[in-house]
Amino acid sequence: MPPYSTNLGAPSSPQRVWDKEVISGDGLRGGKAKHPFRSRVGIWVPPTAKYYKRLPGMAAMPYTHPIGRRWVESGHLRRASPAETQARAYAVAATLQLEYLDLRHFRANDLRVLLDEESALWRERLHWDYRSSANLLLQYVDSHLLVGYVALDQKKICGYTFCVQEQAKAIIGGVFATRAAHASAPATAVEAKLLDHLLETLLHTPGLERIESQLLLYPHGTHRAAFEKAGFRLFPRLFMELDIDADTAPEPARNHDWDHEISLLGGALQIRRWQETDFEAATRTIAAAYADHIDSAINDQYCSIAGANRFLHNIVRFPGCGQFEIDASCVVLDTQSGSLQAVLLASRISPDIGHITQICVSPNLRRQHIGQTLLEVAANRLRRMGCRSVTLTVTEANRAAIDLYTKLGYRTRHSFDAMLWTA
Repeated sequence: MPPYSTNLGAPSSPQRVWDKEVISGDGLRGGKAKHPFRSRVGIWVPPTAKYYKRLPGMAAMPYTHPIGRRWVESGHLRRASPAETQARAYAVAATLQLEYLDLRHFRANDLRVLLDEESALWRERLHWDYRSSANLLLQYVDSHLLVGYVALDQKKICGYTFCVQEQAKAIIGGVFATRAAHASAPATAVEAKLLDHLLETLLHTPGLERIESQLLLYPHGTHRAAFEKAGFRLFPRLFMELDIDADTAPEPARNHDWDHEISLLGGALQIRRWQETDFEAATRTIAAAYADHIDSAINDQYCSIAGANRFLHNIVRFPGCGQFEIDASCVVLDTQSGSLQAVLLASRISPDIGHITQICVSPNLRRQHIGQTLLEVAANRLRRMGCRSVTLTVTEANRAAIDLYTKLGYRTRHSFDAMLWTA
């Protein structure tokens, strides 16, 4: 297959560039800008701009820095809304002169520097050590099995996106463009075009019935326009964090540990550490717990025992949700029947931050404080293992879960989007 390439043309109305400043026809002065692009909303000034002011006698016009982050309006700065940010990203994207090539024509070494920059952004925004996931992704790049695109600016790689295809389903795993100061194109605009190319390819793939994506790295609404234009439904989700530092953590209601028995509903339940032999029973519990749940609409692996088994395998064997921590993962057993009634799986996303990758309770035992007990056990164990905080994700529509997490001291650090398309 030949490389897929697109040339989007040069800016339609280029500005003259001075050594130290750019003065636009709209009466706005931007300091030390080198690559201005005019659109219908004004002039884009790269992040190197140092100041902005209105020239005497000129009316202030809408103005972005960069791509809708701020507007100068009547001499005052205000933050643009997500919708305005997206509109301006697409306005700038239309002027970019970049190439978009098939990911399968590249090797891991070609993308390594870009993924290092992406890993740094994960650390900055979420305190997440993304390096293990990046290394796994590079292995898949070398296998030439991933569907995706790479953006090139003057023959240099400046962005990429990829997806994993499983029979009639595709999962968009990520999109990223460089934030480097020397880049001639703003990252949000490059990411928008990469997503456009990937979504167009997937929507014209015969036999594809479902596309899922969760872009945890990007704040809610960042890439809404690209997905809504392609017919996706969006589900806002939250990234929450609990401080478990010894000096500041909320005191748990109960201090449970392994092999601790609690009596609920007239029967005896036992909490113990996760074991490899729990796989089969846990898949049945997960499938039952997520029946008719909002998250089963977002991730269809929750909809069947076979899907739940793949989900568990990915959590335990692969670093996509952090490094699995068996010593902080636990299950609840009915000591009379021996059946597994609840499960909590934990990982580390960085040396001092734990992450709850999964928590579920059998429907017949809900509202009995079992979920709260498991969360307290995991927090205690992670604290003893040197973690200073615990994170988790939850769908915004799952109000009962959010209320529980808030009661335990979790606070929302970040919101992001899950996206779904079905044929």
